[in-house]
Order: sequence, then structure tokens, then C-alpha cells
Amino acid sequence: MSRLAETLRFTSTCPKCGKACTEQYELNALLRLLDKGFPVEAYCSSCEEYWSISIEQRVALGAAASKRGGKP
Repeated sequence: MSRLAETLRFTSTCPKCGKACTEQYELNALLRLLDKGFPVEAYCSSCEEYWSISIEQRVALGAAASKRGGKP
């Protein structure tokens, strides 16, 4: 039986329509993206568009992921 990877959910606001959109990333994958400086994207199902989340949200996600025991 395989163990499911721990995930981290976050909400970001679409810059085009203002809708709150919830994303889910695997915890260690998210930390690798943040550590290497790659963009973390969110998706709006209303606008059908992706956008990169803000620097402030990246910092908050990094802190939340680290507290949950993720390994960069």
C-alpha cells in the first residue's frame, strides 16, 4: 500500500476577476519550487487562466510548508 504525499492547500485571488481560487501542491514539491526560485502558479476556473502568486504569498507558503515538516 502506497502512502499519499502530504499536501498543502492555499487560496489566491485571481488578478483578472477577483475570484478566490484554491490550489493544492505536494509539500516537498512546493518547497523545491520555492527553494529554486521557480514560480508557483494558481489557476482560475472562471477565467481559465494561470498566474504566478505574489512574493508575499510565496514567503507565507514557504513558512507554512517548513512548519509542517517539509524537506527542501
